[in-house]
Amino acid sequence: MREPAFEQKPVLEKRGSIPADLFEATEQVLREAGGRGITVKLIGGIAFRYVCPSSREGSLARNNNDMDLVVKRKDVGKLRKLMDSLGYEYPPRANVLHPDQILYEDNRNRRQVDIFVDGFQMCHRFDFRKGLEEMGPTLPITELIMTKLQIAEITRKDMQDLGAAFYDFRLSQDKGSIRYDQIAGITSRNWGIWKDFTDNLERLKTQIGEIAPEKADAVIKRANALLGDIEKHPKSVSWRIRAQIGTRLPWHELPARR
Repeated sequence: MREPAFEQKPVLEKRGSIPADLFEATEQVLREAGGRGITVKLIGGIAFRYVCPSSREGSLARNNNDMDLVVKRKDVGKLRKLMDSLGYEYPPRANVLHPDQILYEDNRNRRQVDIFVDGFQMCHRFDFRKGLEEMGPTLPITELIMTKLQIAEITRKDMQDLGAAFYDFRLSQDKGSIRYDQIAGITSRNWGIWKDFTDNLERLKTQIGEIAPEKADAVIKRANALLGDIEKHPKSVSWRIRAQIGTRLPWHELPARR
């Protein structure tokens, strides 16, 4: 008499425990990603906390609730396996309409993780593949600033991040600084990006005195310098054509909330 054949159950990978502290959870993701050879960088408020001393305490410090990442397209599959193993939940319905943006949820700590593929898209789209090649846990400060200046409905916390960046970093063409040539170059080719960048720099100048009066002079000086560089940079033909239409047609998208 033969022994009954039992179906062998698959071995499930043990799910990890997500730290309650966002900074510790971020360190966990970066550490594990590095160990698996995954190219991933931080963006968003937690990224400014990493690179801007002014964002860690005082008037420009703020609460960070979520984690935002940019990953190379070739590493998406490996990063998804990593997030699953750490205990993050993947909501299929929330991921249907966003092929280049992946959402994970940390239900225990009531947080979410937005993962952008090769770039960043909210009100405008940016290609950050070059920034992903740079050293460090975050995208370069120039790219981080661009993700804030492009916001059509900018908030106080975004202004705090911008204020910290403009206070802590100088403008130059060198790596590790605010690359004014890079920002002026992209705004000279795209009128919509120019419009939102310059509008938000003007808002920063107006609001920083109330947000961080002790740092306002330095921030305003650098914001004015960047506005000057943007203004004098030669504009493309497509920029000039779009400028003639102006605000009569939409120049950005308002991202849907997930």
